Amino acid sequence: MTTESRQRRFISARCGGKTYNPTFRMCCGGTIKSVRSGIKPACCGTQAYDGNFRICCGGTVQFRSGIRPACCGTQAYDGNFESAVVALYNLGRE
Repeated sequence: MTTESRQRRFISARCGGKTYNPTFRMCCGGTIKSVRSGIKPACCGTQAYDGNFRICCGGTVQFRSGIRPACCGTQAYDGNFESAVVALYNLGRE
């Protein structure tokens, strides 16, 4: 195998001025993360997380809540049962 053919098989991308292989790594906010996170990898700022189980709310990773997860500021809530107003009210009571 020639050097040229080996170079063509390597998939590369740029992140924060550095080259990385997106098959095994991901770029979050200009930072390369060494391992892709879970089945549905996502970024929240520079933090990687699994979008199947968590949600990014205002730059903070939270656990997904309920069937229709939603955010109110940095807090997660279930949009099926609560509104953002109720979620904020309940947060203030804790």
